[in-house]
Amino acid sequence: MSVKYTSRDLAPALDAWRALLGPEGVDTDAVTLEEASTATFATQRRALAVLRPTRRDQVPRILELATRHQVPIHPYSSGRNWGFGSRVPPTDAVLLELRGLNRILDFDEELGWIEVEPGVSFGQVSQFLREQGSRRFLCVTGAHPDTSLVGNALQRGDAIGPYGDRVRYACRMEVALPTGQTVVTGFGAVPSSRAQALFVHGTGPALDGLFAQSSLGVVTRMTFWLPRRPAVLMVAQFGTRGRIGAMAAALSELRQERSQRAPVGLWNDYRAASVRSTYPWNLHDGRGALPLEHLASLLGGSPLRWFGVATDYAPTPGFAEAWRERVRAALEPCTDHLAFEAFRDEDHAGTDDDGTAVLGSASALVDVARGVPRPDSTRSCYWRRSSVPEQMHPDLDGCGVLWHACVVPMRGDDVQQATDSSAEVLTRHGFEPMLALVNQHERVTYLYPMILFDRSAAGQDEQAIACMRDLHRTLQDEGFSAYRMAHAVVGDLAPQRTDDSAAVLDRLGEALDPAGVLYRGRRDRPEG
Repeated sequence: MSVKYTSRDLAPALDAWRALLGPEGVDTDAVTLEEASTATFATQRRALAVLRPTRRDQVPRILELATRHQVPIHPYSSGRNWGFGSRVPPTDAVLLELRGLNRILDFDEELGWIEVEPGVSFGQVSQFLREQGSRRFLCVTGAHPDTSLVGNALQRGDAIGPYGDRVRYACRMEVALPTGQTVVTGFGAVPSSRAQALFVHGTGPALDGLFAQSSLGVVTRMTFWLPRRPAVLMVAQFGTRGRIGAMAAALSELRQERSQRAPVGLWNDYRAASVRSTYPWNLHDGRGALPLEHLASLLGGSPLRWFGVATDYAPTPGFAEAWRERVRAALEPCTDHLAFEAFRDEDHAGTDDDGTAVLGSASALVDVARGVPRPDSTRSCYWRRSSVPEQMHPDLDGCGVLWHACVVPMRGDDVQQATDSSAEVLTRHGFEPMLALVNQHERVTYLYPMILFDRSAAGQDEQAIACMRDLHRTLQDEGFSAYRMAHAVVGDLAPQRTDDSAAVLDRLGEALDPAGVLYRGRRDRPEG
């Protein structure tokens, strides 16, 4: 249960933070706090104040003062963690906004790495690399260009491209602890090391893993590795009218033999429709899930039930052609649509949809695959709203969004069961069964069921939370464990373990955060 803090309780800490940050660095405005306490789902957690540092060296001092005054802190970068929690803390807390720490600190073209602060966005890095005329690119997500690169990595987020498993291709974290101490992982604090930005581990135990989804510290800088731009980007778009299991099994074979090196994205028809369109109120009244027969008109007449995109980042045309033939041989027996298109490095994606892309604009697919983030998929948050504003802010626009994220073995039967179960639960609760799969790894795929609703409609908040809890329990009981969780549904739904992990994590928390200002109530609450 959250501790209730009064203005009198907070006054000493706020005065100390104002002395450190200046009056402009501490915001207690009622409108600001109300907006910061608003997510894309119902929550009772409140922002008590917002702290805005402008220098990294202020962060350890902020945390030290929080420990001294025993005031909980919730850090965030851009606050665009829509569907998992946005800026809202998992327990009432003072927000630590890291948006102002937005410097690109270092860049190496030859070995391909970039060091950034937590306020640096995907769009900022993409623009920087273009201005540098770099042969490198950043693997981006389908999320908004203003999303934080560091924030995405620390939630173990995924991306499109050869370095899509973000945190696996990162190193040298600088971490501020609630004790006021700072640690730098790997060889990052060894001045004589030439491998500071090139190697994850140092000598002895590696600390990097402690700071992803942990609330044990605040990461204030981080290094990311960048792949080379390919000579040829080959894009395969494919789909099936039938069930997903056979296609998943074929993709598993490609991933395990390493013919397919980059992640593959799969979307069912409802999810694809949400990217291309808004709810067809002229065809249905919105009560219950949209009937399947109305989807074809939203998808350009396509009868496909599942759509997929695979990419290959080839150093030569010969590599690209070999990939095309291998993928064709694997996917043709289990797909009803399969098309390839090659883009040379000097080519530029078109600006208009030519009608050939099954998942929206072909230019959007190619841009994202090349490391140029676009806001297109944010439009899906407005699926149940009457219109999409030019400046999108799902939290403040009344959009209802809840994500689930679980791990499914890359076996056809497992993928079929997990997607069938997800669709059944979502439909039973009156929501469209919006499903996506990302084959980020060789042996498992990520399954992302998504609940989209209108928060202004009576009863929708409660209905969505009930659906998400049911979905979580159903998938967990079937053996499909969540790897990211919205704080709206965590708590009692955390999986039961048979080891001593909880006690060990509590001891780590006591050592690194003795007053519990970051870690209080956070274990198994990774999506604050």
